[in-house]
Amino acid sequence: MKRTRSFKEGDKVFAKIKGYPAWPAVILAKSGKKFNVQFYGTGETGFIKPEDIFYYLKNKEQMVKGSKKKEFKDAVEQIEKAIAEDGTDGDESGVDAGAPAPKRKRSNSEKSSDSVPSKVSSNARNSESEGESNMSESAVDGPNESRIESENKTFGSADENNAVDEDLPFLPNIKVVSELNLKNWIIYADAVKEKPELYKSRPVDQRHYFENQVFPVLLPSGKYAGLKLHKKWPLHFENEYECAIYDSDTASRVLLLKDAVTSGEITPESNPESFLDDFDLTETEIKRDAEMKLINSKYKRVERLRAESSLVELDAKIKNCLGLNKAEPKKALEFLDSLLEINMDEIMLKKHSHVVEMIRRLRKYVGNLEEWNLPPEELETFNNDAQKVRTKADEIYKKFKSVCKLPAGSVNFWDGFNDIVRKFREDCIHLNNREVFVLCAEPYSRQAIIDRLEQEEELQEADIHRPVDSEIEKVDVQ
Repeated sequence: MKRTRSFKEGDKVFAKIKGYPAWPAVILAKSGKKFNVQFYGTGETGFIKPEDIFYYLKNKEQMVKGSKKKEFKDAVEQIEKAIAEDGTDGDESGVDAGAPAPKRKRSNSEKSSDSVPSKVSSNARNSESEGESNMSESAVDGPNESRIESENKTFGSADENNAVDEDLPFLPNIKVVSELNLKNWIIYADAVKEKPELYKSRPVDQRHYFENQVFPVLLPSGKYAGLKLHKKWPLHFENEYECAIYDSDTASRVLLLKDAVTSGEITPESNPESFLDDFDLTETEIKRDAEMKLINSKYKRVERLRAESSLVELDAKIKNCLGLNKAEPKKALEFLDSLLEINMDEIMLKKHSHVVEMIRRLRKYVGNLEEWNLPPEELETFNNDAQKVRTKADEIYKKFKSVCKLPAGSVNFWDGFNDIVRKFREDCIHLNNREVFVLCAEPYSRQAIIDRLEQEEELQEADIHRPVDSEIEKVDVQ
């Protein structure tokens, strides 16, 4: 039987994505049967099968030789510096039995062996990387004025869901956006223009800009070129309104340039300032990049909603264990432990405020002792368990406090939480039940509006492929 590979958080490895060479990376966490890794040199992350991960030191000679790309050399320098600081790559075994064989000859449809992995997620852990030395980045922070932080979870954190997965990079110094991204920017700006005062009063929603952010366009010659998005650098905005208008104007300009390029009116030679130098991605690579972004986006959304579903399910189970007629505090404690481990965010709690109320009440839980009339021995056991329930509930309640950002001047957490719940419900009035159910961000935020656009596109695509009921096709001619 083949031995299952196992790795620990912080292990320094080579991670392999299909169609790309093994790349220096660090293990972030285990996620199901896969491992979440961060690639050195790019700061990007991906979910990799254990059989495609290999410890760095014992495979270095085979993996490193022959690579000429600067991005790869930067990644090697960063991982070796990290190993020098830690004194090890984390390998506690003797032989890496599953090391990959030498690379086969690549087909013309694939990139050269020095390509950079593209299966990535936006939740890069910057603390493990020395930075992206080949890329200038302007990160526009959100309300919390912080960049996205990666934690050992899928996608259930508030910070993670404030960012839209449209700027996932294919190469460390080239950030590709799609035509769908640009069109969504324009639609979002139209929504912003309907409520200018609201968005002028809002801080800039979190998103990432890059100096070498490009839109791939097909030249008449059959090759691709990269239209640059930003005419000036760095960028600065006072509020979300300014930022949204800039995005819309940029998207409109680039889409017009695309039409001029495809018709041959504009070429990289006649208008060099509009194009990125040395853009050499193929159609296969561009499509693969878009596919990986879509997969990561859907994966994050599903995993977050799964975490939210667990929150609601555990709430019901805990209440069922601690009823008025009987109580099973030991079982309730197991469910409380599970609830504490959920990667929850403020949106989840505002959507399901009854969970917060239940935990608040359990901080004073004593059971229904007058009705139960327990014998002394059972009473002592129950009181001990009830104390544990109160302690655990208090721990969870503290986690709620750390997750929620209350209005300034809130007297206490409960009153402040009710204030933000009321405001949240007012902001959701324009949404239908399905839209509220899948909501992962503030209703008027950029994230929420773009999510709805993508979900509508998915529903339309599902309608196109849905079989037509033969009964519906019948026409009543009477």
